[in-house]
Parts: sequence; C-alpha cells; structure tokens
Amino acid sequence: MDNPVIYYINLAFAWFLVLVSVWGYSTIVRKTGQKMVFWLLFGLAWVFFGFSHIFTLGGADASDWYMITLRTAGYVMIFCSVISLMIHIVNKDSI
Repeated sequence: MDNPVIYYINLAFAWFLVLVSVWGYSTIVRKTGQKMVFWLLFGLAWVFFGFSHIFTLGGADASDWYMITLRTAGYVMIFCSVISLMIHIVNKDSI
C-alpha cells in the first residue's frame, strides 16, 4: 500500500504536539507552580491521534473498531482539555 505524504505529516504533527504539551505542562509547573490539567489532556488527545496515524500507516482501515475508538477518545480529550482551560480561566479571573 502506497501511503501519501500527508499521513507522515499527520503522524509527525501529532507527536510534535505531544512533546509541546509535555514541555508546556512542565514549564508552567516549574515557573508558576500551577498544575494545568489542560496540557495533560491535550497531550493525551494527541497520543490517541498519534497511535491512530501509526495504525493507518500500518494498513489499518479507518472503520475498524479500534481506530474509531482511538479517534473518538482523542476528540473527547480535546473537548475535556478545552473545558479544563475554560474552568481555569474563569477561576483565575474570579480570584
């Protein structure tokens, strides 16, 4: 199976965002002492997407149950990370 270049770009981007999330979380904890769950949930979402891209490159069909589960979990984690960030911003403004 010939994989288009975009699959490799998606894979690299996903794992790059995992690294950025870990860096963002550790930098904020080190500089401010705040543990922002947003970064962890965001990174976890991209871990799910990264694995789905690895499986896609391995020849998995997008309609396989585990592909649907991985991508759904990724989108749920993105949703949770945005909600977490919103809660953090609202709580910070109310203090």
